[in-house]
Amino acid sequence: MEVLGAAAAADQLLKEAFKLVQLIRSIRDKYQGAPKEIEAWRQEIEDFSALIKHIEALPTLDGYDIQSTIESCRITCHDLIGIFSSLDFAASDARLHKTWMVIKGIDQEPVVRKHLEELQRVKGTLLIKINVSQFSQGYQTAQDVQFIKAAIQPGTEEGQCLKSLFTTNPTDHRDAIITAKGVRVDGTCEWITSTDEYKAWIISPPSLLWLSGGPGKGKTFISIFLTKHLSESANVIYFFCDNKDASRNTAVAIIRGLLYQLIGQYPRLLHHVFTPWKIQQDALFNSNSFECLWRIFQTMLEDLGTDLICVLDGLDECADDSLAGLLQKIKILFTESLERHKLRLIILSRRHPDCLERMLGSFVRIDLDSNQVNNRPDTNAYITSRVAQLAKRKGISTSLVKHIEEIFQKKSEDTFLWVSFMADDLEKQTVSGIEKALHTLPRGLNEIYERILLGIKPDDTAIIATMLQWISLAMSPLTVPQLAEAMRVQASSYLSKEELCMIYIESCGHLLQVSCLSDPDESSQDSEVSLGPSVTFVHQSVKDFIFKLPKHHMVSAFQVNKAQGDLNIACQLLSSMQNEWLECVEDIHESIFPEGSNWALAAGSKAQDIEAVSTQADVR
Repeated sequence: MEVLGAAAAADQLLKEAFKLVQLIRSIRDKYQGAPKEIEAWRQEIEDFSALIKHIEALPTLDGYDIQSTIESCRITCHDLIGIFSSLDFAASDARLHKTWMVIKGIDQEPVVRKHLEELQRVKGTLLIKINVSQFSQGYQTAQDVQFIKAAIQPGTEEGQCLKSLFTTNPTDHRDAIITAKGVRVDGTCEWITSTDEYKAWIISPPSLLWLSGGPGKGKTFISIFLTKHLSESANVIYFFCDNKDASRNTAVAIIRGLLYQLIGQYPRLLHHVFTPWKIQQDALFNSNSFECLWRIFQTMLEDLGTDLICVLDGLDECADDSLAGLLQKIKILFTESLERHKLRLIILSRRHPDCLERMLGSFVRIDLDSNQVNNRPDTNAYITSRVAQLAKRKGISTSLVKHIEEIFQKKSEDTFLWVSFMADDLEKQTVSGIEKALHTLPRGLNEIYERILLGIKPDDTAIIATMLQWISLAMSPLTVPQLAEAMRVQASSYLSKEELCMIYIESCGHLLQVSCLSDPDESSQDSEVSLGPSVTFVHQSVKDFIFKLPKHHMVSAFQVNKAQGDLNIACQLLSSMQNEWLECVEDIHESIFPEGSNWALAAGSKAQDIEAVSTQADVR
């Protein structure tokens, strides 16, 4: 296609669009108080005209089939001119006639809207073709970026594609972590930029750096620092994994989050997602689409052709069934595809599960648990900050402040989470109570968890063990009412099931938290749907502690065995179907639900079978 073809087509389209705008304006001006729809239509056409003027000024559009797309727009504009011409009237016409013509125009609104939606769709296609053409030939201006961003608007197909891609906003989650844990103490985390490993990683893309460490070692604070520090001089994408949140604990969720950020920073990359989405629609983003989404991600990296930094925090909190696949792809990306991208990736996680060590062990690594890495200055700075806050609120003397700091440094095992827990506990004490409590503070996180479980009343042990089992093994976080139902809590004379459930939750102290999470299937780029307060572990280390409790430990009654726990939950669910739903289903008339009763009876039979197997296993 010659350049003249696109320019000539654009010129013809501009003439049609100008004529259409003038016609709409004429109708609006002739009738005072014309419906707002008429003005909105005029504005849409003028916005479209601005894009066409931009097309006329482009250096070249060879090979991108712009001319046929523009001609399609011209025909649509011509059809709209025909509609509005039939609605025009003279200023001297009777008021009744004018009113009738405007009413007739509003009656044509569905037809007009259909044509305008077609223009919006084609507009998005034009924007993508223009941007791809411009970038491939080295023309990329601020004005071009603004025009391509206009394609990603509500109402366009491209906007709908981006809305479907969106699952969670990493920036919001980073801010939520800061809100929950507090801002980073000045001077902390900065040491990482002085390490030889970091210096080698930052100057030689493509490269991967793995920062590993045990629970509560401050990895997430380092991630927050890095995302902000690196963003000052480079383009950065990031993701904060969370085992408790279904929108943040799978490989698909991670890739969707990264793709969304990439498109936000480089709108021209949208077509890599948009093209397959046109065929697959929302199925492109379901839980089984990892392979396809990874190919899109890798293609984007290759097409980008420029340096990019990615920070992945808490990768160990990704679900086991998808983590291994993601790590395999990452390993290949940084061993077999090094010449095809310029990505610098830093992963922050614990050393377990084993697939992390297996897949990342050969890459450059900073181990926070190693004696060679001294992050004690960071821990001490955090201790000083938290104790200073405590002293200010309680009016503690300087000598006692120093003593508290010494005890914290001795017993924290350089763990930020321990410091946070103990500082919170001491704030509930009087000054004299604080001094006494210092002598019996637990050492390390595991002792904290042990003491909490040892403090649970014997009469409550069984029901709280059941509660911890449900929280550990539920496929998604349970709300307080759901958890109360699962635990089979019975209301008392004066307290509801939910109130009693909250009492059990509160008795677990630092083990559990009640917070609002979002439903990943209902999320959109406009808002996230709240599921109500959900009950989760405060930290992944709590779940690990409960799973790893030995049989003869003093709090072994709270130990969760996954296989046995899954069986218990399955039996309870099927038993509920058998005992509580069977009567309701049997009452359904056969003509309305002919197979309903048979289905319920079969479910009840399965429940009995599983319960029998469970009983036999217990007997053995």
